Amino acid sequence: VDTDIEGVYNVTYDVVDAAGNPADQVVRVVNVIEGSGSANNPANADINLALLPDAVLGGTVNGGRGTLEAILYDPVAENYFTPTRFNEYGVGRYDNLGRPGAEDGFNWQVNWSTPKLINYITFGGTYPNQPQPNSMWRISYLHNNEWTILEEGKGGWIDSGIYEWGGSMQFPIQADALRVQVYSDGANDLVSIHLRGRGGVSQYVDDSATSTKATLIQYLPSSSFTSKAKEMPENKMIVYPNPAVAETSISFDIPTTVETIQIFDVTGRLIRTIKGGAIDERGEPVNVQELPVGVYFIKTQDTEGHQFQEEMVIKRQ
Repeated sequence: VDTDIEGVYNVTYDVVDAAGNPADQVVRVVNVIEGSGSANNPANADINLALLPDAVLGGTVNGGRGTLEAILYDPVAENYFTPTRFNEYGVGRYDNLGRPGAEDGFNWQVNWSTPKLINYITFGGTYPNQPQPNSMWRISYLHNNEWTILEEGKGGWIDSGIYEWGGSMQFPIQADALRVQVYSDGANDLVSIHLRGRGGVSQYVDDSATSTKATLIQYLPSSSFTSKAKEMPENKMIVYPNPAVAETSISFDIPTTVETIQIFDVTGRLIRTIKGGAIDERGEPVNVQELPVGVYFIKTQDTEGHQFQEEMVIKRQ
């Protein structure tokens, strides 16, 4: 649908057989959401998306330690984009933020003027001498004016480790913004909280031997995506309706027999496996009533070994 006007549209197209004779007429309902621009950034392992010209950094700390951009790793330079004293960003050491909730705690965020495809994210946790075993954290992204939680937890990587999500085989999300939040568990104060870069050389610390590097936000290339597109351009898996509320369906342009249908969340965790079989243009219903609101990926494979993957969004009022 070539329009930027919000609304529901009926798209009608004619299907012809191999001889070019009319075979059927298909009507699809398309819901156009205002501001739902599509990302078109190419996959490139040399680009940190937080360093693009249209990237705008923001955060909750003013006058603390470091700067917003100090934690960013530049894969081209194989070092921090701007080496500083410690390549960190956060409150001063021993500074106590009390016991804030997620929306009132520590925040580092990047916004883009146009949506970006992302399949790899890293963040560096605090220095070992400033432990955070009880601090809560949340990684989330914004798209179409709605925040979706990518992952959240307590302690773990924020306590001197490295957060890592996705990779070259991860189906990308679309994001207008990405943020990391750190907040109290309600029983412990948030003290000395900060993020840091990893894998570079700052003015005081040589961390160049560290792997995984951080902080990175990327769209990594995957040869599998390209090869599949060239291998089977004649067939496509369709998830409709999408966004779904209680039920969606899976269909194919060409009748296809699949082994199983798998649903994964955005962290790559397998949520559900559904028995496969022959699927035609009428579609195979999939009940999603019990799944929480969010973004999922439906993956399947036909009997000839061709793999299919599509994003599915679940929304409810």
